[in-house]
Parts: sequence; structure tokens; C-alpha cells
Amino acid sequence: MRRRLLSFAVVVLSLPAGGCAAGGSPRALARSAGDVAAAADPGEVVATAIPEQLVIEGTVSVEVESIGGLVSGLRTQVEAAGGRVINEEVSGAEPSWSARIKLRIPPDHVEEIVAWLESKGDVIDKHISATDVSRTLFDQQLAIGNQRAALDRLQALLAQGGLTMADVLAIEKEMTRLRGEIEQLEGSTRFLKDRVALATLDISLSRRAGAVTIATAKGYPGARFAALV
Repeated sequence: MRRRLLSFAVVVLSLPAGGCAAGGSPRALARSAGDVAAAADPGEVVATAIPEQLVIEGTVSVEVESIGGLVSGLRTQVEAAGGRVINEEVSGAEPSWSARIKLRIPPDHVEEIVAWLESKGDVIDKHISATDVSRTLFDQQLAIGNQRAALDRLQALLAQGGLTMADVLAIEKEMTRLRGEIEQLEGSTRFLKDRVALATLDISLSRRAGAVTIATAKGYPGARFAALV
């Protein structure tokens, strides 16, 4: 798709000042773009230094003796690191409770949060992955630039005047298509940049098998005896 759009931009930008290619009309722009794209070399490679952009995701399962203030403590650690808890589910009573928590944290603090969890119990499963999306982001930004250049050229053609109604409608249709693709690419780029900026961790907490709940004395007012809960 990027090569096709680039080829379209080349066709549009190579038009003479009169607005139409020799022997053609604005309505032929899209067809010309397709012809140029078909003739492009698919093996063409542009050597460009692209900075690494990593999407870090992971899952961590931890068994602990008691939930106590573990969930609230984890939230405090995450917020102190500049992250946030985006989902929290705690279910069950003390003998069989469990919790699932989804975190978004700066990538530099992933090891810090995992180490904090390891200090609170036994990590029974851990998987952290990093996916490089730098090429995808580069291609998206390049495509956006090419499409904007083509869009500007089409706008200039409309401003020149002297076109038939059919030519105007054909150009406006192509401009609408380009705007839609630009919006989609910009949305995908924002999504990827957000995933790069904040790592995503799914934390699973559960009670360690065989853990013993210690009874505590709870006093009631009046002449009643203390009851063990």
C-alpha cells in the first residue's frame, strides 16, 4: 500500500503547472497511479536508520500467604512509578481469594514492579516480551507524509480552476479517500506510540496452597466473651 500511495504522489506532483499530464486529465490520476505502482520494483529497499521502538507486554502469576494490603500496595507502587491500574478484579473469601490486575507502567519500571511482586510471594509464572514496532511506525509516518503531499497537490489542482464538473468530482472523490486513509493511519500510529510509551502487565494473585489462616480475637461490648474469627 505504501508503494502504491507513493507512486500516486509521484504522478500528482509531476504534473505541469496547467494541472493535467500531457494527453490526460485529472480523472486519469488514479489510473496512472495504479500503473506506476504496478511497475515499481517490489524489492527496492531504502537504507534508513530507524530508532528502536519496543512494545513491552507481560504476565506475572504470584502465590502469596494473604491478600492483606497487597492490592492497594501494588497500586501505590504503580502510581509512584508513573503508571496506572486500568483493571482490577478481586474475588473469593480469605481461604480461596484471587485477584487479577492489569497495569500500564513506563517500560523502565517493569523490572522494579516485578521485583516488588517477587518479594511478596512466589512467582509461579512470568512471561515478559518486547516487540520492536519501529519499522511499522516508520512506514506509517512515511505513508502519511506521501498521502498529505498528494492531497496538497490535488487541492492545488482544484484551486487552479478551469476544470469540468466530472474532473472536479473525480478529484474530490480521491481527496476524500486520501483523508480517510490518513485518519486511519494516524489512529494506528497513536495507538502504537501509546503502547510503546507504557508497558502492559497482567498480574494474577492467588493464595498459596496449604496456607493457614491465623485466627484473631475480636472483642464485643457487654458481657459477651471474646470470639475467635
